[in-house]
Amino acid sequence: MAGMAAPAPVRASQGGRIAPLMPRRRAENRLSVCVEKLSAFCFRRKGYDHHMAGRGSYAKGVAKREEILKVALEIVAQAGYRNATVRQLADAVGLSTTGLLHYFGSKENLFTEIVRRRDKIDIDAADDAAARAPDRHGELIHDLPDRVRRSADVPGQVELYARLAAEAIDRHHPSHVYFENRYAWVRSRFAASLRTEQEAGRLPVDVDADRLAGILLAIVDGVQLQWLYDPSFDMAEHLRYALALIGFGDAADGMCENASLDDPARRP
Repeated sequence: MAGMAAPAPVRASQGGRIAPLMPRRRAENRLSVCVEKLSAFCFRRKGYDHHMAGRGSYAKGVAKREEILKVALEIVAQAGYRNATVRQLADAVGLSTTGLLHYFGSKENLFTEIVRRRDKIDIDAADDAAARAPDRHGELIHDLPDRVRRSADVPGQVELYARLAAEAIDRHHPSHVYFENRYAWVRSRFAASLRTEQEAGRLPVDVDADRLAGILLAIVDGVQLQWLYDPSFDMAEHLRYALALIGFGDAADGMCENASLDDPARRP
């Protein structure tokens, strides 16, 4: 009837009661939120990540993440795990702390990725050396003293590894799975190198390569931990002495040329 206001649109609701339809703007806002949530869900899916790998925004995110890890590794190398704060790392790459953690989720995840990056650098270097001289696969064991000696140049990285490895013993720690897999992988790598030594006649064939690999890994971790307590502790010298006791030719020769650890003047 003319002069009367049009009734509000209605819809049927559960229970048979009549309710006004949702205002259009509110409905559009709710739809927008749903679309954003769906997009975020899809982006987190592994397949979608792979599909987007070549896209500009995703590629920029990957590049920024790599930049963060590179800078963080340098800072941690000198400042150490305890002194390298998220704020310090964020400032170094021009981000807020929230912006930095956006790429990793948490401080624990960030530092786990720093360890992973350090490991990747070491693995790539070892693989390159093996590719240049495939007949020297067993050199991995012989090179251990020099490897730990170089660790003294990056004390913060040694501290980061030692602290994070200890904290990750907790099965609920974000780094637990990584370190669990890392230890298994390093032991297998050491064991393969030891078998190469056995095949070359430089190590007795009756030595259990798998058990010895675990012992060597324990020694490597142990000398680094002692060095963190006492920087005058010579990691490389003690590791070389251990290799000589096992019977590695080069290591034994090196110990003959240098003063023995039995010399009181050389005892730590």
